[in-house]
Amino acid sequence: MKIYRVARLVSRTSAKFAKKKDKATAPDITAKTITDKLTQKEVINMKSLDTVTRNEVTRLTKELQGAVTDFGMSGLKIGKVLKDIHTLLDPRGQFTPYLNSLPGFSVATAYRYMSAYEGAIANMPKNILNTVIAAGLPMLGTGDKPYGKYSDVIKKHPMPKDPSDEEAQQYIAEVQAEYSKTRKKGGAKVPNPDALKYEAFTSVLKKYSKVPDNAKQYWIKQLFSYVLGNLGMDGVWEITPKKPPASWVSAKGTDTKEEEEDETTE
Repeated sequence: MKIYRVARLVSRTSAKFAKKKDKATAPDITAKTITDKLTQKEVINMKSLDTVTRNEVTRLTKELQGAVTDFGMSGLKIGKVLKDIHTLLDPRGQFTPYLNSLPGFSVATAYRYMSAYEGAIANMPKNILNTVIAAGLPMLGTGDKPYGKYSDVIKKHPMPKDPSDEEAQQYIAEVQAEYSKTRKKGGAKVPNPDALKYEAFTSVLKKYSKVPDNAKQYWIKQLFSYVLGNLGMDGVWEITPKKPPASWVSAKGTDTKEEEEDETTE
């Protein structure tokens, strides 16, 4: 009988100890953050939020994930959604822990997107901003490029001040069309004069090498006479032969060029 009582006492003591241990190790649902076991970062404890806020943060998180998937990290919508989440969580001191729970989102990245969105609010009429966000256009910009890659086009074709929804959609369509034209034309690329000179040089040398030896001097003089005449560069031209840049002449082609210079100086 005594053994039975002792066993019951040990059993009750063990049960009490186990409950205390579980209580000590269980996560505090009122704590604002918890430690992520994998990253060891302090992440948001969603259970600490009231039901309304938790549901809204969950909804916005899904919207953020959709924006990233649809717009590849380039849409202003990402900045807009982050701004909405920031408004909810920053006063609670939980915005940074929230970002820590999102793969690929650093604090700096999030604030950069929000800053770009705030800049867009300041620079775009409301209906145009809504159209840009809905279309997922990459108009994130800073400094001298407030509209990203569309900045040069918009500079030439300023935004209407207070367009209707239809006018905003029409304007953005025109901006996209104009941008596509500049891309097809090669944008504002300026040809490199030295590169063009090198191409002409190598082309002439190839043709020159095929000219019979007894006609080389006459051929090269006539060629440049025709070029100057066709360009309307009248008058007497005095051209002094000189060695081309070393990078222009390969080891194989050096002799050809030297031969040309010898003949033009006779």
